[in-house]
Amino acid sequence: MHVLARSIGVLAVCACGAAGEREEALAPLAALADAAVLLQASATVESEASALVENGPAADASEPAPDSTYRTRAHERRADREAAHLGAYDALLGVLGQVPDMRHSEHILSYVRDKDYGPSLLHGGCLYLPSNEAWKEFYSYVGHPYPPLFAEMVARSFFSKCDAVASKAQRSLECTDGRILGAHKCVEARHVGEVQHHGSTIQLFLTDGHVALPPQWKHHIDLVSQSGDTLQRVEPEREAPLPKDKCSKSWKLPPVPEGRKLVVPTQYIVCSSNPSHPGIDREMLLDQARWMNIAYSGRSTYSPMDFDHEDIPEADMQMEFDLFKTNCTPSAFDDCARITFAHDKECAEQAFVESKFVARHNHDPFGLFTVIFVGDDKSGILGMAEFPQLTGEGQRELVVRVSTTGLRHFSSTNKALKLDTGYDEGDTVVHEAGHSLGLYHTFQGGCALDGDNVADTQPEAQRRKSARRPRAAARTTPCTTSWTTPRTRAWTASPSSRSGASGACLRTTAPSCTASLW
Repeated sequence: MHVLARSIGVLAVCACGAAGEREEALAPLAALADAAVLLQASATVESEASALVENGPAADASEPAPDSTYRTRAHERRADREAAHLGAYDALLGVLGQVPDMRHSEHILSYVRDKDYGPSLLHGGCLYLPSNEAWKEFYSYVGHPYPPLFAEMVARSFFSKCDAVASKAQRSLECTDGRILGAHKCVEARHVGEVQHHGSTIQLFLTDGHVALPPQWKHHIDLVSQSGDTLQRVEPEREAPLPKDKCSKSWKLPPVPEGRKLVVPTQYIVCSSNPSHPGIDREMLLDQARWMNIAYSGRSTYSPMDFDHEDIPEADMQMEFDLFKTNCTPSAFDDCARITFAHDKECAEQAFVESKFVARHNHDPFGLFTVIFVGDDKSGILGMAEFPQLTGEGQRELVVRVSTTGLRHFSSTNKALKLDTGYDEGDTVVHEAGHSLGLYHTFQGGCALDGDNVADTQPEAQRRKSARRPRAAARTTPCTTSWTTPRTRAWTASPSSRSGASGACLRTTAPSCTASLW
């Protein structure tokens, strides 16, 4: 194995490659991880979508609202109906809590409930939400979606006149046996309950597929489906045994030596359709690199969520990502940072569909840890990474891909895009880097004995999008009834993982997590 990382004082202790050998190096990057989140929540909502009601006032400029064609929590607040709006969601969540096969839809609706751009359901209608299995299929294509788009998904899946069948005109022509046409196929819809709220009736249906999706996600899934084997599915099956090597069992690894640091030579590449690269500059990338190192040293700050009932201790992973060239003297013409701006429309728009579009920018797969920022993504994905357990080293495709929407301070700098600034910290790169170094999500493998193969982390039965409701969170992790290990914000993507997909080493005492990274 070629040396990718170096250590301060001494060489790195070990790396675990596809062959499972321990060597003086860092693991290579490898196969597709966690498709992540992107895209403006200001996408167009089609006329058939969802809670279409009378045109309300336009959303505030600061709101990352999908569109003003349906009412939102912000609209209802201005109309002095916010309490009623939230009450409708709470009533539906009560019904969802009684349907075990809709646990994940419960988390999604709970997440959307708390957003100003969450669609209003006050006027009654029918809401079609997917089963847990349908969500698994979705995440096999879109592993790390941009969470604000869940609000648009709920809006598109809500029919004020209960006419998911209303397009039944055309839908019934294509589907039989009472099924309705979903985002990609005919789906079964089963009535599971209804709520009476403020003089309106909201009926809830369980579906075995998505009735509707934001166009970005649908476009991405269509492209991946058409591309066949050109793109692997984003994560190994949650219930399938994980690929193993000699470093898989973290509890058997030697402790990381004190006073030593693993230094990873790193490069950042920005792909844009526009040669001027609007909305992003060199300073933002340098700030992202600085934040990444702060996070891996256990010194990052965070804003506590309402479900944080305890302080989250932090741990030093004893790692540093070095963005600067060796033997280089900074000058007015060269700050020595390994940063490249590439004018590449295919990479900028389709990096999450075709790996060959990013591979051509990775010229030193043995020597550098490569992060490619996707400037004009059309998939609704924030990022992908490669698992070193699944793909051999030295392949140019082994890169971390992150939408510029997940770049530190991109959302707050580009206010006109109306993006959710909750994903502005720069933790998406932190999160994806963890995958590229071999870390799985804590829900990997569900309640399997080894779970994510990190001894310190609490296993979870499935991913969760919100932990606002303690009872829902408890149901999500039935395999952790005796868990007592405190959480450590050593590797996560807050708030992306804390209000999105859970991260690995989020709940950890750190030693096993650190050893796994090394």
